[in-house]
Amino acid sequence: MTDQRPRPQYGEYASTEERLAAGGLPLEEAPPRPETRIEPTAVTASTTPTAPVRDPAITGGVSYPWDRALTTGLLAFGGFSLVTSVPNLLDFSTTMRQVYETAATYGEYTSDALANGIGVAVLAAQAAIFVVVLMLSIGRLRAGKRAFFIPLIGGVVAGIITLVLVIAAMVGDPALTTWFNSQT
Repeated sequence: MTDQRPRPQYGEYASTEERLAAGGLPLEEAPPRPETRIEPTAVTASTTPTAPVRDPAITGGVSYPWDRALTTGLLAFGGFSLVTSVPNLLDFSTTMRQVYETAATYGEYTSDALANGIGVAVLAAQAAIFVVVLMLSIGRLRAGKRAFFIPLIGGVVAGIITLVLVIAAMVGDPALTTWFNSQT
């Protein structure tokens, strides 16, 4: 029995790969199968806020709206804290005297020059840390990267430096040394 159909011409029954190979063209990557595509209706409202959003204003990055808000809030809090602490740090000897009076066990704070110098050092350190944190945070936000942790780390570093310098102001005072000697 003979086949009544005409003979195939020009690769009519050839697969795509066979036709591309016969023509000398490279194979292109196949598009994703329909079952692997994400349909817009499949995205629920609960997944939308946590999903990164492409921001056209950011070149090559992904914007995290919650991160931008949190980072901005932390930077605002740090800036406000810095500005409101300026008077106390510029007159740090008065602050130290008030701390000693409140404690009522160490005596009277007498190292005013030391305290005022340390207050200026604390202010300078906090201002420098804030500027660095601000620049790093803005750079990461513009790049579309998460940045909320930068103000947190900056706050911890500023707190440690402040604590060390305040302890230095206390240890340098003769009243505290006298109190320690009386306790032994």
